Amino acid sequence: MKLYAIRIKPESPFGSPLSGDTIFGHFCWQLNYDSSLVEGGIDAAIKVYPEKPFAVFSSALQLVRLEREEKYLLKRPDMPLGYLFDRALLQEPLKRKQCKKRRWLISAISPFISVRDEMLHSRQELVEELRLDLPAETTVAHNTINRLTGTTGKAHFAPYNMPACFYPEDTLLDILVLIDQDLTDAQKI
Repeated sequence: MKLYAIRIKPESPFGSPLSGDTIFGHFCWQLNYDSSLVEGGIDAAIKVYPEKPFAVFSSALQLVRLEREEKYLLKRPDMPLGYLFDRALLQEPLKRKQCKKRRWLISAISPFISVRDEMLHSRQELVEELRLDLPAETTVAHNTINRLTGTTGKAHFAPYNMPACFYPEDTLLDILVLIDQDLTDAQKI
């Protein structure tokens, strides 16, 4: 399998972060419409996927440049804090609260990423100390108009909020894709 990076520059907000499983699902739908994208078609590729995946998509990773080096901004693994931080540090409530806020990791992509407490940053540290522009997550109001009455009304036509993720200008996102070159290639993806 060979690793590729698909780089995108968001021009508008997303309703949710780009998730690897969602991107894979979209690719599978495309395979359903054009079976020539993967050797043997989608049915054969999905049947052997647990033993031999033809493509594995990551979630979108924000690219950051620090000291002329390109790295990725990753969320801290969801695991008990005792595995990431000194247990003595976690005994004090204020320090434990600070540790919980340190949810971000800046790293180059490699097969193994060692997560140590000094590598983890809070959102505030990323913005103030490292001068990184981070996406803003907010909600956007929507509504559905009843075409018969021309109003929003109640129930199905009531206003509702949806999440939106606004990326700063010039943000670059990479989607990492592992491809089995026997079954497909980068041009088809």
